[in-house]
Amino acid sequence: MYSAAPLPLAHAVLTEKAKNDATKKAACVAELRVEAMNVGVKELFSSEKPIEHWGATILRFIKLSDQWLSVTHSMNTAIKEIGDFENWMRPWNLILEASMQLSTITKHEHVVSPITLPSVYVLCTVPQLWSSH
Repeated sequence: MYSAAPLPLAHAVLTEKAKNDATKKAACVAELRVEAMNVGVKELFSSEKPIEHWGATILRFIKLSDQWLSVTHSMNTAIKEIGDFENWMRPWNLILEASMQLSTITKHEHVVSPITLPSVYVLCTVPQLWSSH
């Protein structure tokens, strides 16, 4: 019949084989989990590249937009200054025209009278005084 010694040896061999199988299966499961995780990480990195590209494009667009805003603001300021200059020059132009007409009138009438700025300004502000001559 069977002796007591061979049973523990057979049991030990089976136990060792079961351990090795379990270790191999655990390693296989761990490897599969790592591969599954790596697929997700690869997808994440591959989708991150276009996002980084769009981010860089958006930053360039923001920079160009700021430059355009600066240029349009400068142009707007220059146009306002031109308008301010025109508004400042308009009364002086009227004064000059009135002065020229007054000097023409005084030359034709042979009257010598000093033309002062207040009298020219009055002529400019009251067009009936100089447009009737």
